[in-house]
Amino acid sequence: MSRILEEMHETARELYEAGSFSENQMQKFDVMCLPKVPNYSSEDTKYTRKRDSLRHL
Repeated sequence: MSRILEEMHETARELYEAGSFSENQMQKFDVMCLPKVPNYSSEDTKYTRKRDSLRHL
């Protein structure tokens, strides 16, 4: 997370704790700050399992 986003998140948390943000608003802000999850293909998964010697679960 970038420093600016970290500062904004800290400010939002303080506003939430002070009662100026609703729980719903804080949840939306939290989601916005989550890192993006990579989209792995089945081939990527197979390669990773083979590389790390993992069997099909």
